[in-house]
Amino acid sequence: MRPKHSFSIIAAMVIVPSVPIAALLLVFCSLFVRSMFRNCTLNHLIILLYIWQTEIAGVFAIWAATIGGAFIFYQTNAAAVLEQTRRERRAVALRASLPMVLSELCDYAVRCSKKLLDLLPDPGTHVTLLGGIPIPPLPDDLLPSLIEIIETSPAEYIRPFADLIKSLQVQRASLRQTLADSSTGHLILRKNLIHETIRAAEIYARCSQQFPYARGETANPSAVPSQNDLQSALFIICQSSRHWDEIRTEAERYKFIE
Repeated sequence: MRPKHSFSIIAAMVIVPSVPIAALLLVFCSLFVRSMFRNCTLNHLIILLYIWQTEIAGVFAIWAATIGGAFIFYQTNAAAVLEQTRRERRAVALRASLPMVLSELCDYAVRCSKKLLDLLPDPGTHVTLLGGIPIPPLPDDLLPSLIEIIETSPAEYIRPFADLIKSLQVQRASLRQTLADSSTGHLILRKNLIHETIRAAEIYARCSQQFPYARGETANPSAVPSQNDLQSALFIICQSSRHWDEIRTEAERYKFIE
């Protein structure tokens, strides 16, 4: 609620009850003046005040409560307006930093893909022995930044970023299981390494399609990436690899995480 609207509500809270209260005061005053006009003595004044003290106190108590309630409402609403302003500025700041977050995630996806491409055996070799290979680290501030973006975004805008976090968690768990869980080494299918490369490219594709929104070029974030987005990401990451044709063919059957 904006301040000018709050002021209007407060004015209404004070003025509306004041009308009947003012009318009662006018009645009391007219009766008081009439009575004093008939018997203008100090004793008569004291008697009138004694007789009407309950009514007079009640009227002023109601008026005072109304004014006090209006100011309490104003203070509460002012705090809510300040909090809303803070959240709006926080949302603007997070959106301004979103391109940097997306760039770091794209760099992470590229590092994962490059590591996986280096581990791919020669064409025709379907199994390789690997184990204890560290996966590329994810910057510590990325997930908290994405969560804050979700918290400060409108409800209709959060789905793409929630899907991005989901895809990132699945990708890291799968990559860790494939490369790092066995310290003594274990057999890995060539197809699994290719699939992990495609999964990393999905992270790249999901991030790339949000750059127009992050830069303010579009009003809404993009939805689930298409096969064309995935192929574009793979082309950027794997075009110079000798396994490009094989990866591209496998990617055509890939199903996005939803």
